[in-house]
Amino acid sequence: MKYYIIVAILSAIGFFVTLEFLGPGGNIIFKIFLFFVLGFVLYKHGFPWLEKEASAEKETTVPETPSLASVQFDTGLDYSNSDSIFNLLKDPALFLNSYLISQFEILFNFYMPNNGYIFVETEEENPRLLYKQIKEGIKWEDNSAPVNIIRLLKNHKDDILIENNISSKSNIMPYYSNSNYSPGSIMAITTTLFEKQKLYWIFDAPANGFFNEEELKIPVQINFSTHYVISNLLKQKLTAKQLLSLTKEIELASSLNEAADKDSLITSFIEFLSGSFEAHKLTIAMVENNNPNMARVIKSIGQMDSTKAGAIRGNEAR
Repeated sequence: MKYYIIVAILSAIGFFVTLEFLGPGGNIIFKIFLFFVLGFVLYKHGFPWLEKEASAEKETTVPETPSLASVQFDTGLDYSNSDSIFNLLKDPALFLNSYLISQFEILFNFYMPNNGYIFVETEEENPRLLYKQIKEGIKWEDNSAPVNIIRLLKNHKDDILIENNISSKSNIMPYYSNSNYSPGSIMAITTTLFEKQKLYWIFDAPANGFFNEEELKIPVQINFSTHYVISNLLKQKLTAKQLLSLTKEIELASSLNEAADKDSLITSFIEFLSGSFEAHKLTIAMVENNNPNMARVIKSIGQMDSTKAGAIRGNEAR
């Protein structure tokens, strides 16, 4: 505020104040002096209104596009006992197949290639074809041979690989060996999921130089979004599994707490066990106090046989 008052006073003196004793020449020199003083003040303290505009421009700057380098996703989940991606794809409640195809269609309609593929790979299985879209008129042959573009992609430092100068005799894609079609350009994308499980998106076109390396914002975003969605679907399944386990534990604890005596306690426990797994027969035996090598059958449910409550068995009953 002090700065603005000084500027206003200097400006007012320069415009309105005339010192008669200095004469016309002296007043001109005086006003020139005030002009330089005002310029010095502005130079020393800057132009606050310009600084505010620059600050506003910085705040509205659009964030840069993510680089093509492999992104390390950390969701904080333990995937050691997680479902395979194939199990997620088989679950009709998750609609994962529809989601992947919708993301595929975004890429396909953006680049307009001739053909496109989605492959799925797990630690136990090599890349398996999940979905394909082939341009009408191209002869496509089902082939179990390795897809060489995926091999190249695995050795590539980034998640996106573009090959724009492919020879007509190349075997980089095994599906056109006896066809009149030969890809001249290929773009391949890796989506790394969890526990060495991956998705591969592959698109090809007949012309060389078809895929522009500067137009990669869409595949980078698709890659991120796909991982984000699948990670949250997996989190949903893991959370549901944990909730089911906790619910069963609560049910068991409630039934045991309601037991009036030892026999009803054992009955409640056996009924809980029988509902937790499938078996033809469930037999519960307790070790004899005076002979640890013998056990007495407490209860047996399921198919009828000669084993009855109270029967004595040897080591095989334990």
